[in-house]
Amino acid sequence: MRGNVSADFVSVAELTTKLFADARPAGIAEEEIEVEGGSAYEAIQAAIVGSEHSGKP
Repeated sequence: MRGNVSADFVSVAELTTKLFADARPAGIAEEEIEVEGGSAYEAIQAAIVGSEHSGKP
Protein backbone atom coordinates (compact mmCIF):
# COMPACT_ATOMS: atom_id res chain seq x y z
CA MET A 1 0.00 0.00 0.00
CA ARG A 2 1.43 3.28 -1.12
CA GLY A 3 2.16 5.81 1.61
CA ASN A 4 2.29 3.34 4.47
CA VAL A 5 5.46 3.24 6.53
CA SER A 6 6.47 0.48 8.88
CA ALA A 7 8.57 1.21 11.95
CA ASP A 8 10.56 -1.99 11.64
CA PHE A 9 13.98 -2.27 13.23
CA VAL A 10 15.93 -2.19 9.95
CA SER A 11 14.33 0.96 8.54
CA VAL A 12 14.72 2.87 11.82
CA ALA A 13 18.32 1.71 12.17
CA GLU A 14 19.07 2.74 8.57
CA LEU A 15 17.55 6.19 9.10
CA THR A 16 19.52 6.63 12.33
CA THR A 17 22.75 5.68 10.56
CA LYS A 18 21.95 8.12 7.73
CA LEU A 19 21.25 10.89 10.25
CA PHE A 20 24.67 10.46 11.84
CA ALA A 21 26.40 10.17 8.45
CA ASP A 22 24.75 13.38 7.22
CA ALA A 23 25.61 15.21 10.45
CA ARG A 24 29.35 14.36 10.32
CA PRO A 25 30.25 16.65 7.37
CA ALA A 26 28.40 19.49 9.13
CA GLY A 27 30.66 19.02 12.15
CA ILE A 28 27.93 17.58 14.37
CA ALA A 29 29.05 14.64 16.49
CA GLU A 30 26.77 11.69 17.26
CA GLU A 31 27.09 12.53 20.94
CA GLU A 32 25.70 16.03 20.34
CA ILE A 33 22.62 14.60 18.63
CA GLU A 34 22.03 12.06 21.38
CA VAL A 35 22.59 14.56 24.23
CA GLU A 36 20.45 17.34 22.75
CA GLY A 37 17.57 15.22 21.53
CA GLY A 38 17.77 12.04 23.56
CA SER A 39 17.92 8.77 21.65
CA ALA A 40 17.94 9.46 17.91
CA TYR A 41 16.69 5.92 17.27
CA GLU A 42 13.71 6.40 19.59
CA ALA A 43 12.89 9.83 18.12
CA ILE A 44 12.88 8.45 14.56
CA GLN A 45 10.79 5.46 15.60
CA ALA A 46 8.28 7.70 17.38
CA ALA A 47 8.00 9.94 14.31
CA ILE A 48 7.29 6.95 12.07
CA VAL A 49 4.79 5.38 14.45
CA GLY A 50 3.12 8.75 14.94
CA SER A 51 2.72 9.17 11.20
CA GLU A 52 1.22 5.67 10.93
CA HIS A 53 -1.50 6.57 13.42
CA SER A 54 -2.23 10.10 12.25
CA GLY A 55 -4.96 8.97 9.86
CA LYS A 56 -3.30 10.70 6.93
CA PRO A 57 -2.41 8.74 3.79
